[in-house]
Amino acid sequence: RFALFFDDEEIALLRQSLSGVEPLYREEDFRYFDRFADGDPYEDPGYRSRFHTILTALEEGRIRKYVSDFPNVKTVGKPGVIVVPHLGASTEESEDNCAAMAVNELMDFLENGNIKNSVNYPNCNLGLCESASRIAIYHRNVKMMISQFTSILSDTNIVNMSNTSRGQYAYTLLDLEDKLKEETLEKLSAIDGVMRVRVVK
Repeated sequence: RFALFFDDEEIALLRQSLSGVEPLYREEDFRYFDRFADGDPYEDPGYRSRFHTILTALEEGRIRKYVSDFPNVKTVGKPGVIVVPHLGASTEESEDNCAAMAVNELMDFLENGNIKNSVNYPNCNLGLCESASRIAIYHRNVKMMISQFTSILSDTNIVNMSNTSRGQYAYTLLDLEDKLKEETLEKLSAIDGVMRVRVVK
């Protein structure tokens, strides 16, 4: 998992630098070891059996240390066991940072219509809304949508626009030079494939 913390160029450089270095341990020195693999099969009987074998070997002194990023009642506080938060996501600092990030992203969405880290919509960012009006259109990712939007908005100047998609859904932000008229909003909402039109400003 060290690859999660480096880009490809840094990993290649690291491997090149360590290519001639004799490893401290060989894989055959370990009877069982955790590769920190994603999706560990905790429900698998064989996995649980090997886990208990490790605990028994620790108690008998046949294994000096066991390091895991999956703390549980059988490992926390046991001699010879080092448990770490899973990718650091459970530390107090990371939880505070995640809470702050969620609030900031939600506020940016409410105030500016920008989307970041959504589960089912793509990222879309037009920055701060400095024009007279901004609208957000949630719609199907199909042909001719943008041309329909711009045709209906032809009586005003589109200052800025961003359109992004994820799978079958798309999201369009438009900054307008004038305030959006109610009848224009109704026309946009009536387009086949448009699910919602939100006036951000």
